[in-house]
Amino acid sequence: MNFLNTIGSALILSILFMGISCADNGERTEQAEERDVAEVAVFDMDRNENSLFLPSERTIEPEQLPRELSHESVIAYRLVDSNEELQPLKELQQGDTIKITLTEGLVVEAQIVRNREQVTGITGITAEIVDPHSGFLSLTVQNGIVTGNIDLLSEKKLFHLRYDRETDQHYMAKIDRDKLDVIPESEPETVPEQIINGEPY
Repeated sequence: MNFLNTIGSALILSILFMGISCADNGERTEQAEERDVAEVAVFDMDRNENSLFLPSERTIEPEQLPRELSHESVIAYRLVDSNEELQPLKELQQGDTIKITLTEGLVVEAQIVRNREQVTGITGITAEIVDPHSGFLSLTVQNGIVTGNIDLLSEKKLFHLRYDRETDQHYMAKIDRDKLDVIPESEPETVPEQIINGEPY
């Protein structure tokens, strides 16, 4: 599967997801609930002051949590807050780096590959996760809301970053990719050689 097409699709899906989650009518997306949200584990996250997101100290009752977390693909989740002390994402340039804390003890660094406004008010960001890890991430930024996917290929881990309008809360979900809808016979994702070699694409 072409990397750029994958990134483009991921950005579009993030925008669509954000549009659904932040709909003015406040209605949640309808998804078949495989289990009660209260049964979903909460993963530990270190507090790293240089990380794009920090573990939230807020407590939300299970019945108020997003229904999306009840999906069978969600292994665990964590409520997170944007790190207001860092440079705004929209100001980052190609080659700049960001750090993201995932589960406890796992911090990845990613180098910005592309940062541009997709449509008015909505910015799309793609970045390559660098050594000692590998992978890529795609983020969509709109009015201080950040959504996207973090695909840690080296550890075979996938994280979704989402926002819930009803609770005004970002959250990160660790995903079992085997339980996501996939295209039959699709090729596994890899970081493209152009990015690895620092070449334009």
